[in-house]
Amino acid sequence: MTVRAVRHTVRDMNEDWLAVIVGLALLALVLLGAIPGSVIP
Repeated sequence: MTVRAVRHTVRDMNEDWLAVIVGLALLALVLLGAIPGSVIP
């Protein structure tokens, strides 16, 4: 997703902005190897 797409998604999901941020944070942690990928299906 491009930054523009992410911003558009966040704008469309006003009520779920926190869930979006948490999801992106978890994805970042997985990509960084902070937590094993097997933890998240």
